[in-house]
Amino acid sequence: MAQQPNTERSSAEYSNESLKLSRRMELAGFKSYNAHIQSAFATVFQELGTFLLRESFSVYVFGSFSDGWGSSLKKLDGRVDVESDVDLTLISKRNALHLCGRADCRFNQERRALYDDGHVQFSSGVNAPNYSNKNSKMLPDYDIIVALPCCSYPRIDLLQRGYRSRRGQPSQMPPYIMQQLAEEVLGDSPRCHAVAASPPGQKPGSCMRVSTTLLERAVMQSLTTEQGQFFILIKFLIKKVISIEMKVSGLKTYMAKNLLFYMLDETPAADWEPKNLLELVRHSLQLLVEMMLSSDSEYVCMKHFFLRDANVYFKKDHNSKSVIVNSVLTVASRLENELKAFKRSLPKSKVTAVLIYPLLPVMFAAEVVTKAAGAKEQQMGAYNAFCDAHVHVALGGELDIFLDLISKVPDCARVSRECLKVMAYLQAGVPLDDIPEQLQYSISRGIACPAEGSQTISLGEARALAWKLFQDADFTQLTLANDFIVSCSLEDSLSGLILLLRPHTDRPNLTNLLKAFAQIPEIFVRMLQPWGTDEAYVKQAGIEFVQHFLQVMGIPTSLVESFCNLPIDSSPAELVDQLNDELLD
Repeated sequence: MAQQPNTERSSAEYSNESLKLSRRMELAGFKSYNAHIQSAFATVFQELGTFLLRESFSVYVFGSFSDGWGSSLKKLDGRVDVESDVDLTLISKRNALHLCGRADCRFNQERRALYDDGHVQFSSGVNAPNYSNKNSKMLPDYDIIVALPCCSYPRIDLLQRGYRSRRGQPSQMPPYIMQQLAEEVLGDSPRCHAVAASPPGQKPGSCMRVSTTLLERAVMQSLTTEQGQFFILIKFLIKKVISIEMKVSGLKTYMAKNLLFYMLDETPAADWEPKNLLELVRHSLQLLVEMMLSSDSEYVCMKHFFLRDANVYFKKDHNSKSVIVNSVLTVASRLENELKAFKRSLPKSKVTAVLIYPLLPVMFAAEVVTKAAGAKEQQMGAYNAFCDAHVHVALGGELDIFLDLISKVPDCARVSRECLKVMAYLQAGVPLDDIPEQLQYSISRGIACPAEGSQTISLGEARALAWKLFQDADFTQLTLANDFIVSCSLEDSLSGLILLLRPHTDRPNLTNLLKAFAQIPEIFVRMLQPWGTDEAYVKQAGIEFVQHFLQVMGIPTSLVESFCNLPIDSSPAELVDQLNDELLD
């Protein structure tokens, strides 16, 4: 660990401030219990998506929401901050990339791709790894990422025999985390994948970046309360203080995660205590400066923790490295003052439950499509009422106004309506146990969490609780056997959305794709509509997503361009006719 402050008095005061800060963060929900519950909700979403798209994709929910830490810097109760998003990754079951020379590789070794600096030389045809639905009226920001599987992971130094940390010592990473990482990397079915992204100096679209998100998620979901709180503070300093308040561009929030991994690798377990919280943060900032200065490149921030041959680069159009270094040193020198703003941002009331905040709009749409099948006017009326209420609850205001708006949501969305009521009460500071409404569905309450004490819950236990809630939502009609989904009513209700992706199991057929696109319930497409835009944008947003999807799946550029240049007011039949001569066999 870094040197403690010079005097016994200052050391004691520093420890006392750390204890107070950790306690305040616990009351705001920043503890491993809540993190595991939130991760469980992400797991339910992931497993349901994988079931619905099982013929074509493996679906993964990644990022801070799935990690359980960092989706909100104000409280940990299941919500996603406006500045954050949910990463939804679809890993194709075709077009695998061969990165190794293993004779027993399970993929076609003719699809070899040269690996270097964390990237593979393979053209995906797209310049960015994701499609984003920024500024939607209803949805939180989702990044939808289409990825290609890789035959194996590149070399992971951490798992090599005789590994030593940057300090030349054995790794301090907990054994249970090391076991999870080894099972993923060295097991029979590694889930390594690559996403469209090129490093500085390379032509956009010419490379794909090898992703270690499954390894990262395994670590993040295993954090103790103290380690999770440490990460929240580092992310706050990078995102809110350096990037926004100081207006210094360059550091990404991913660097906070990478920094956490290095700290876990080098810090003895005994040092991860609440009284050491501030000193751990200060030491990590010094470590960040050290790593930035270890490279002469103006583009490089640090080495990737898992892929030590790969660099982690600053944002595009960043400030000079010297300016970034000085900003980190400045924050480290006035750390306690910088974190006063963080303490002020924490809620005054205790967090007593984790709710399904980012999944509610999706659940609402699925519920309405199921309960009001074929009744387009009823569906859109429900959408308008729910959207109005949902937006007002998100923005904050008077509880009576919330409840009046929510009461206008029709019965075809009664489960979602009940969930929204609970969110409104909690937003107004009413404790979960004091909510006066008669609640029929347990999913509305989310999962209660202890406001005090050191009670813990495993990821498996949290997942079981989450599935119990979703089975209680009557419109899903979920059937589980041996903890796996065997049937779900949504499979029929959302057939258009599912079929949009399923035709790509084998050779893509654009006719099927267009027909599937035309069957998507309007309510799902409308959810993409941002603030202040007309309905034409709704259809255009859907077309842009399909464009991104087609490019990543390797459909010829000319065909993609033909599809995207079609008049947006054409009917599905007209679209098929116009492209009839260009369809893939």
